[in-house]
Amino acid sequence: MSDNTGFGSFLVAYIFGPPLIYLAVVLSFFLLECILRMLRRGLAWFWRWRSVPLREKNMTRATGGAFALVACMVMVAHGFPLLGPTLTAGIALFALLYLVVGIVGTLRAETLTFDPMAVFWRCAVVIGGAALLVYAKTGWL
Repeated sequence: MSDNTGFGSFLVAYIFGPPLIYLAVVLSFFLLECILRMLRRGLAWFWRWRSVPLREKNMTRATGGAFALVACMVMVAHGFPLLGPTLTAGIALFALLYLVVGIVGTLRAETLTFDPMAVFWRCAVVIGGAALLVYAKTGWL
């Protein structure tokens, strides 16, 4: 009995090795290109969203918040089949925030000179960063 450590395995590796390496490199570049295209499309969506008038943004927020709130109510009515009660409550509170900000912002779109949700997200980032600093310093949150 012979094992595959002889000249035959060397020949197979010599013949089929470079094309497999070439294929792996090409596939990795293809994957990188797909990821970059998805990022570019996401950024294009973000820049288009920034140019939408404030009244339409608030209507979209109110609609999405109402939809998510109804979905949470349906989940509560069915006994939390997919998510637990804590996660459902968190989603419902966030949806309620979007609903209220959307309704108030739509009614006062002419008098508002800023986007209230942009202020909310900036405050959330500051509070989250402060919490991470406290956690990193003390190990307790």
